[in-house]
Amino acid sequence: MVFAERCAGCNSSKRPPEGVEPGSPESTDWFRRAVRRADFEEDNYLSADRRHPAPRIGTNACAALASNALRGHVWNDFSSETYKALPAVGAIRVENPWTGGEESYEMPDGGRGYYRTPSLVALWASAPYLHNNSVGRFTGDPSVAGRMAAFEDGIEKLLRPERRAETSCAPDFAGDPSCPPVCRTTRESWLRSTTATCPSA
Repeated sequence: MVFAERCAGCNSSKRPPEGVEPGSPESTDWFRRAVRRADFEEDNYLSADRRHPAPRIGTNACAALASNALRGHVWNDFSSETYKALPAVGAIRVENPWTGGEESYEMPDGGRGYYRTPSLVALWASAPYLHNNSVGRFTGDPSVAGRMAAFEDGIEKLLRPERRAETSCAPDFAGDPSCPPVCRTTRESWLRSTTATCPSA
């Protein structure tokens, strides 16, 4: 029932009939009945393969703001006209990295602002979870045992949010800048850059 009420709207390729509004009480009732059927998992790739606005998903929005596939950009020829014509999804709340305060950010139109649901098939192989890999331990181990260790930690934290404060990294990776959560410096910092070694234009 938890899957029917909280997940199936995005993570089931078996859908309510046409005319049933996604996310409506009628849709939830349909999923409650559907998950009880013995054949629910048959030919179900556990994704709706549809676009969902990032504000509705509520996770990190960085990937939804990628610009490579926009009109005139490097992947222009690999994105559809329907993608390029997508309307803006509205505002999201973001943390200002300079002040630490929260602000409103208006998501742009033209294709950005949406997520397509990844399949839950082989979920064990894709930890850590969420769009910024912030839920679950990064083990750095691509073996089946390593992937299972990452899965067990990630799925536990996904289903039990109170455990998410625990370290996300394996001991050998503590302090690795690629390992979430991202840490900030506590003092004013900068990077120096020089053009001395850059080739002339």
